[in-house]
Amino acid sequence: MKRYRKIKKIHFKSYNVVYHSRYKKYQVEWYFGNVCNERCSYCLNRHTYKEYYRNMTHEETKKVCDFIKNQIHGLQQLTFIGGEPSCYKDLFFALDYLKPKCLVNIMTNGNDEKFFKECCEIATLHMPILICCSAHYETFLRNPRKYIEHIDRLVRMANSYKFVELEFNLLLDKQKTKDYKQLIEHLYYKIHKKYGNNLVISYVRRDYNAEETVKNVASCLYFDKELSKFLIDNIKGERLSFLQHNEYCGEKCPIFQNYCYIELDGRLTSCSCEQAITTKKSIFDKDFDLKKEQKHNIVCNLQHQSNNGTCYHVHGLFQMGDEWK
Repeated sequence: MKRYRKIKKIHFKSYNVVYHSRYKKYQVEWYFGNVCNERCSYCLNRHTYKEYYRNMTHEETKKVCDFIKNQIHGLQQLTFIGGEPSCYKDLFFALDYLKPKCLVNIMTNGNDEKFFKECCEIATLHMPILICCSAHYETFLRNPRKYIEHIDRLVRMANSYKFVELEFNLLLDKQKTKDYKQLIEHLYYKIHKKYGNNLVISYVRRDYNAEETVKNVASCLYFDKELSKFLIDNIKGERLSFLQHNEYCGEKCPIFQNYCYIELDGRLTSCSCEQAITTKKSIFDKDFDLKKEQKHNIVCNLQHQSNNGTCYHVHGLFQMGDEWK
């Protein structure tokens, strides 16, 4: 009897991008540095400015590319996170060098429209691009009307390319949500309902506790019933996973087998929180071997996984499942 490969489909507008989940299951997050064109009060990496302010060099970028090409097999998604990708001059070099046949996720503030268009132009059937664009709180407050016009241009631009998906990340807490209520309502009623673009709620400050979750749910009270329900449903579906129990706590972890986060110094971590399990050696070392790192009998002591918006299972370990479509 003929065997059929299991497939996983991602819908980009009216197109189906088909992935063979049997072979493509690896998720890589690439932290290239913290250089940015904004200074957001809620920035995840703001604390690093005192320690360093740089992106990876060209040589370091090439070494990361060689590591991904030679030691990561079955790459399903590659995420660029910083810093600001439009300030990372080697981003397009990396994509051209790698030529990855996978989903490329670019985490950007979306302020540079020229960069945004360049990202759209390189998207193909075999390398679709997901642009995660923050609905920029502080930029919006400087000039609400101008920023909404800017958002509309990004949406029209993304919608004109076949293999580009645009995702907006919202900052929700009691005060900030109230301040840019107009923008959130515009994203939902004028954009999401018209174009069907994904509207994702992101805990930008990432406090990692139930109290913050309560604050964000409460913030939905600023909106009408339809929008409140939409926001609450998204919070429950995407952003409460860090409260789930870690089944590998106290046991050997299957880390780095399906997911890794590449740090600026070339070390791999299993998640993006402060308690991450980190490789002893860096991929910049000549004798770095991913398989040897995977064989280490590392015991996990994390009670709960991190909530980084990418992984749905053990502290950064992404496993393919029916919930991701």
